[in-house]
Amino acid sequence: MNIKPQQMEMFVASRLAERLGGSEQLLERILERRNVLRAMNQVVANKGAPGVDGMKTNHLKGYLKRHWPKIKQDLLNGVYRPLPVRRKEIDKPDGGVRLLGIPTVLDRLIQQAIAQMLEQIWDPTFSEYSYGFRPERSAHDAVLQAKGYLLDGYTYVEDSACVARPKSGFTEKQFHVSRSESGN
Repeated sequence: MNIKPQQMEMFVASRLAERLGGSEQLLERILERRNVLRAMNQVVANKGAPGVDGMKTNHLKGYLKRHWPKIKQDLLNGVYRPLPVRRKEIDKPDGGVRLLGIPTVLDRLIQQAIAQMLEQIWDPTFSEYSYGFRPERSAHDAVLQAKGYLLDGYTYVEDSACVARPKSGFTEKQFHVSRSESGN
């Protein structure tokens, strides 16, 4: 499927209008106290390394108490600028190096607040058969669903990939599934 950018923009605008009453309300919804507090709690729970400013997650709450009104106004006015990400090299088991980009704790909070709101808007529109990067769904759930289809008599899973971390017990696998000829 090849979607033109204009078609995607029109679709997104109509989806926002349908769910929020207009795209201009999206940022206000993202910055609502309840959503920002939920984002802050998630960022603090995730911990993670400091960004270029050196702020640790356990300092975020105090920082927001002092600076949130200005940060919020800058976001609403379109003048907020995220800080550069901190670059960190991580050694790979095979001897290579993986380059990480670590945003500041404040920028992670803003990203989390945006992600939470977009998830509420878009997740209900996704296929019930989609498991990747979805709340309350995992690679393990996808494999269990595929096994259920096999028990129902299907013998192939069409164009489905499962990629998970090795500690989960799963590795990258591909299933190609359709009902068998005999219907068993």
